[in-house]
Amino acid sequence: MHEKWSVTIGDRTEMISADYIPTANLPDFAQEPDVDVDLLEIVSGDLKHSGHIRYRDPKTGRTWTVPNVPYNQPREIRAQYMDWQSGENTAMALKYLRNGFTSDASGANERAERYRQMAAKLREERKEVVGK
Repeated sequence: MHEKWSVTIGDRTEMISADYIPTANLPDFAQEPDVDVDLLEIVSGDLKHSGHIRYRDPKTGRTWTVPNVPYNQPREIRAQYMDWQSGENTAMALKYLRNGFTSDASGANERAERYRQMAAKLREERKEVVGK
């Protein structure tokens, strides 16, 4: 069953499926939640494919529908992306080395290390916020 929303257009109010409402017109839409996203529950939204994420605060029950952009994603998801980028750059460095491009390989290795450091920093920040 699809979620229904009450929408008022002029003097007429109708109940329509949330599937047909642009995200920015939803009643609980915000650019970002007022609370750190690592403290919220994800209610709906595919973090890899959806254009929006729906969060719920377990303490208050308040919900937010936010754009699916990096600053609205949990830190662990962003850290996983950094891990993936690090692996891609390491593979690129090996490819450059095999083809004799040592300076390009060095740059790719440096990028891979920066991504690993960013992932570690995100995980550390999450531990501070969540306490786990």
